[in-house]
Amino acid sequence: MLNRSVRPTDRTRLRTQLDRVRAVLFENFNRPLTLAAIARKAKAPQASASARIRDVRGEGATIKVKAKRNGLHTYTLVGFVHGSLDYRAEGS
Repeated sequence: MLNRSVRPTDRTRLRTQLDRVRAVLFENFNRPLTLAAIARKAKAPQASASARIRDVRGEGATIKVKAKRNGLHTYTLVGFVHGSLDYRAEGS
């Protein structure tokens, strides 16, 4: 869900990033990924990937964030409910 104040010239680029990040998360449903891995697979800068993860959450996704000992965080898509779509991992 992109902010309505986004300039029309940026809307296409951000929509494409959002689609790519969403696809990476769905392709790796219920599997943890680091932000770097998501950004690399989505072909987006890490800051942009992080913002698009927040957008995906705003669309109804449940994403668990877990910190590891080495300071890295992992993101795991465990559920998505939007309209008639309802995907949830067992136990979530």
